[in-house]
Amino acid sequence: MKLVAPAFGGINLEDIAAPRCFEVEERLRKELDIPVFHDDQHGTAVVVLAALLNALKIVRKDPRTIRVVVTGVGAAGTATIKILQSTASVTSSASTSTAPIHRESDTRHGLHEALGRLRHQPAPGQGHPERGARARRRLHRPLGPGILSARDLKRMARDPIVFAMANPDPEIRPEEAERHVRVMATGRSDYPNQINNVLCFPGFFRGLLDAARAWSTTR
Repeated sequence: MKLVAPAFGGINLEDIAAPRCFEVEERLRKELDIPVFHDDQHGTAVVVLAALLNALKIVRKDPRTIRVVVTGVGAAGTATIKILQSTASVTSSASTSTAPIHRESDTRHGLHEALGRLRHQPAPGQGHPERGARARRRLHRPLGPGILSARDLKRMARDPIVFAMANPDPEIRPEEAERHVRVMATGRSDYPNQINNVLCFPGFFRGLLDAARAWSTTR
């Protein structure tokens, strides 16, 4: 059945859990010729990319020279990896709280198709959060409070960047991390350096509508 949306300028998806969100987005993008925007995926990925690029200016690093570890591969985590790889040429890997995600990972949770679209995943035995702390930089995705320790931060390279974005309790609190990191951010509004998809919405979606309108007039 062909989907028709003549009365809509764009589709904004919200609060659809992985892996269903990938399936819904893919079908809508295939069937419609209007923008399809999933705030939990694309909104989060956009603000994380912006935050990382700004943080790298502070530590004076090139995004192509850093390594990013993403813990949690739901909608936000997967989209974040994709945008960092495709836009900033960042080397990244993903893991859950207990095990790395790689090409041979268990696919019971239905994430294998989305992960298969990523350009790089670690081989078996690599990518665990604790081992990932040895990476040049670490980007921490929403997975749960307290999963990141001060010991992890001490094992990171010079001028670490940590984005602890779980709400309401971050993976590590800024008070505990501040002595060990150069740049610290959370998803909370009561701490400095909030990273949340609310920062780009609805402005980003309005931009999509404007771009789609301009594109349609030139067809």
